[in-house]
Amino acid sequence: MVPGKQANENVAMDALRVAAAVLVVLEHVRAVLFRDYDDTAGGPIAAVIYFATSLGNEAVIIFFVLSGYWVGGSVIAAFRRDRFSWVNYAIQRLVRLWVVLLPALVLTAICVAIGLTWFGEAGTYTGDPAYHDLAPTDLRERSSVLDALGNLFFTQRILTDTFGTNSPLWSLTYEFWYYVAFPLLLIVAVGRRPVQRVLAAAALVVVGVFVGRDIVLYFAVWLAGAALAVRPGLVRESVDRLSPSARTVLRMAAVCVLAATLATSESGRVPVAVAVGLITLATVGLLAAFSTDFAERGRTRAAVAPIARYSAVSFTLYVVHAPLLLLGAAIALPDSDDRFLPSVASYGLLLLTVAMLMAAAWVIGQATEAQTDRVRRWVKTKARTGTAVER
Repeated sequence: MVPGKQANENVAMDALRVAAAVLVVLEHVRAVLFRDYDDTAGGPIAAVIYFATSLGNEAVIIFFVLSGYWVGGSVIAAFRRDRFSWVNYAIQRLVRLWVVLLPALVLTAICVAIGLTWFGEAGTYTGDPAYHDLAPTDLRERSSVLDALGNLFFTQRILTDTFGTNSPLWSLTYEFWYYVAFPLLLIVAVGRRPVQRVLAAAALVVVGVFVGRDIVLYFAVWLAGAALAVRPGLVRESVDRLSPSARTVLRMAAVCVLAATLATSESGRVPVAVAVGLITLATVGLLAAFSTDFAERGRTRAAVAPIARYSAVSFTLYVVHAPLLLLGAAIALPDSDDRFLPSVASYGLLLLTVAMLMAAAWVIGQATEAQTDRVRRWVKTKARTGTAVER
């Protein structure tokens, strides 16, 4: 997920963030409600639906690029003004994460407790392999206080498991450690003091060893987004110089290229590393094409703006949908054999379930994610007060 920016900065990019979050939810809902494609009669319509609801992993790559662009861009800007502060940066990032994550962990614990107590025989709580990675086989073991603390401090998949039934939390580990690594990388590259650069390089090595190979390798995806933010003004000016019709063609082409790379990845015909690279480059190209936002009074903006507004709680949707979905499935479809075959009615149920999860996330997000700036101001005030007292 992209827990890193303020909403409404760019309508097109906000809409992309919402679309990526919905792709993750769609994959999980379809996996829980529908039988696997190989267990169906197939057909062209089902093939398209299953493809469109199988892009969750690819969507996370898009999140990483977006995060690199937004968060990395803010760090680069602070370094250029010589105003980067580790304290301020930590408050910005940790408040953004914890305001949403802490309630999500509590919600997950409640859902797991209810599920194990009253619906413990359901496939979503017994680790039925039909649900793939969504239903853990060791649910009780990964629902401990220690696991919750590990997730709170971003060590899932390093020292602990993802907490309870909230498997999507794995990506927050990646995000957090990229937040730590990127300023260190900039200090190594442009730091003024040799000792500072050496210490930053040593810290980078320690972080890399601690987090492991996979997180280090995906840092390249995050950095691709940050690279676009090195000269954002130049990119915007280049797009601005195009005529409106040429700009429209560019944007349509960028969307088509990203769709094609997603299709290539899902086909399984290229190595994973190549697919990740293609999606990364296509997403960077898409962000460049939309670096200049839609016209304020344009029809396209009016159509996209309602979707973009949901980006204010898209992080919440990402971190609360899985435990709610699995609890709901335990109540309504306790046996994986009860899952649906493709049909018009089941497709409608899929969309209804996604809509219900989005509505629940909106309600939760008003009390959590929407309060991020207020909490940040409060923490900064307390931090300044504490500093004054210490002096």
